[in-house]
Amino acid sequence: MVLDRYEELERSVENAKNLDVFLSNIGDVADEVDTDLLAAQTVTTSTPDNPHGPIDRWLDLVDGVVDAYYGVTPIVSRVFNEAAEGAIGPETHMELVIDESVLKTSREQFPDALELAFELDQFTLWVVPTDLEYGLTIVDDHVWVAAYDDFGNIVASVDGDDERFVEWAHACYDDLRERSRQVEPENVSTS
Repeated sequence: MVLDRYEELERSVENAKNLDVFLSNIGDVADEVDTDLLAAQTVTTSTPDNPHGPIDRWLDLVDGVVDAYYGVTPIVSRVFNEAAEGAIGPETHMELVIDESVLKTSREQFPDALELAFELDQFTLWVVPTDLEYGLTIVDDHVWVAAYDDFGNIVASVDGDDERFVEWAHACYDDLRERSRQVEPENVSTS
């Protein structure tokens, strides 16, 4: 019994070490998920040797046309816009939840990408009234969750296709969407 408890403590310490950057930057959403479940997924942290590791994981996830794409993003990124464009096919269902600051930045700095998105019949944009603290992508049956620093840089991500992890991600997404308003194309004019 003592050995079992020790091994459990050892696993907890290792999980905390692997998830430290992620959990320190993800916000309150981390309170809703079991850290053992997170640790069982692929954890990617930005390092001096690999500062774009979490972004590279996301790029691998959206490489090729997908059936369904549900996203949450607290930033606007040309890299994300271009990669997402390549993942969207004529039958892809896509929804994106952003906050007001991301909508404003999209209108001002990326109006062409915003207009292109609204040309897709299968695209729906939602705006949540509060600032977003994390990023989330659900592509088919795979989830990627990103933690950002105070400057909008992705510092860590957790991704995987564990059924419980995917269910948790869908619950987070549904909660945000329920608190959001749908943005219609005529309401995104840059003028």
